[in-house]
Order: sequence, then C-alpha cells, then structure tokens
Amino acid sequence: MTKEEKYQTLIQKRKNFSFSGIGLKNYSDFTAEDNYVDAYEQWHSHLDADIMLIAQDFADWETFEKDNGKIEPIENHYKYPTNKNLTDLFKILNIDIGHPLTPNKTAKLFFTNAVVGLKGNGMQGKIENRWIETGTNEFLSPLIDLVQPKIIIALGRIPFDAICSIYPNQVNPATSKSKSLKKIIENSPYIIPNGTRLFPVYHCGGQSARNRKIEEQKTDWQKINSALN
Repeated sequence: MTKEEKYQTLIQKRKNFSFSGIGLKNYSDFTAEDNYVDAYEQWHSHLDADIMLIAQDFADWETFEKDNGKIEPIENHYKYPTNKNLTDLFKILNIDIGHPLTPNKTAKLFFTNAVVGLKGNGMQGKIENRWIETGTNEFLSPLIDLVQPKIIIALGRIPFDAICSIYPNQVNPATSKSKSLKKIIENSPYIIPNGTRLFPVYHCGGQSARNRKIEEQKTDWQKINSALN
C-alpha cells in the first residue's frame, strides 16, 4: 500500500474504534468532516513530513462541539494560546505554519496528539494513563512508522513519555521519569529508529507556559533550529 492508503486505513480504524470503552468520545460522534486520525492533523498532515509535532490531547468533547470540530473556530484569530505560541515558536525554525484554518501547506509538517479521542472532564481535565496507552499503541506508534520524520517535537511530558514507551531501548522511560523535564530537554536530542531525532519541549499553552515562560522556551527551540541547519 502507498503511504496515503495506509493513512486512510488508520483513519478508518479510528472512525470505527470504540473509545467509549476507555471513557472517551470519537471525533466522528460530532462531525462528519473527520478525515484524520487525530483532529490536530487538520493543521498539518504531510505524510513525508520532516518534522512531526506530538502534543498531549486535542480537547474535551464540549469544546470540540462548540468549535465545530476545528482547531481554531475563527479565521486569523487565536482563541487558544497554544496555537498562537506555536506559530511564534516555529518561526524560530524559519517555518511559517499558517493559521489552522489557512495552513501553509508547503511546510513539511505533521501535527498529532498522544491521546486520540475526546475527554469529558474539561480542557484542563486530568489525562488518564489508559487514554495515553491506547492512543500511543493504536495510533501514534503506527503514525510515526508511517511518516518517519527527521525530527519529532514532543510538546510536554506526556507525549515525551508516550514516545519513550514505544522505543524503550532508545529512550528508557524508567530513566526519563526520574528526571525533571528541564533536565530531559537539556540532554536532548534522543535518537530513535531510522535516525529520527526526538526533541522534548515544554508545553506552550496558557497554564503550562507558567512552568517555563515562552521567552525561555524559545531558547529550547533554538536547539531544534541548530539541528535543522
């Protein structure tokens, strides 16, 4: 099968997946415009991406429904700080990612999440381990194998640990969990199969950015920029 055919197979798997068994809802429960594995792929889903961004989870189902299943509901406007901050952080890599409703399709990028599906406990609700394990094993791992990016950016601790669980011989999760995210970032990049370089970074959302200010995060992203040059 071609990459596109494999991707469509994964999409169909997600559409048919019984998320209710783990306490999540399927994107298909709310929209028929869901030709993706994870809703973040509406922004970027280049199957030959040089960079794959892996975030935590997309949204809770109430927010997803209110925003009509979109990453951002209004063109040229940012309702969510994470998305606005990502546009600025990618500029450090000299990449224009565009707005979620008008993405720069010339950029070879792929955006997705460790958790696939919609939670019901609010945008800031706690992420359950079973959600991470299911999303990682059923969807994230095959997506990484499919895209085979040169660089993976893990947006926060949850996606970093999820990737560690896929490649325990390359990045031992037991070791990483004993270290602070700051120390893990300082020791990056980590090399996983096919030579992909893994760069963990802090989450750049409104509340998460309190742990490390955006201006400080830009320094972390400079390391990624150096790897591209």
